[in-house]
Amino acid sequence: IGDEMYADINGWHLYMRDMKLQNAIAAEVSNQLAAGASPKEAVAATLARIPVTLGKKNKMAIADITPDAVVNSTVRVVEDFVKDSW
Repeated sequence: IGDEMYADINGWHLYMRDMKLQNAIAAEVSNQLAAGASPKEAVAATLARIPVTLGKKNKMAIADITPDAVVNSTVRVVEDFVKDSW
């Protein structure tokens, strides 16, 4: 997740590994899956729940700054994980 998923901030791609969020995202997606969510629901709920701070005062959900194509790619990664490991 950390190597493939990024936020788009004014045209800059800031990867989750660089923001140190990959473990929090993976853990929350796993919790959502364990609670019965589909991979798509788990990713969407996780990205809506985890905030990032931009600048000194602006807080946004990761979902608000992650392109749809990246979200869809992340859903596919989670779907593959579920098929192979879950």
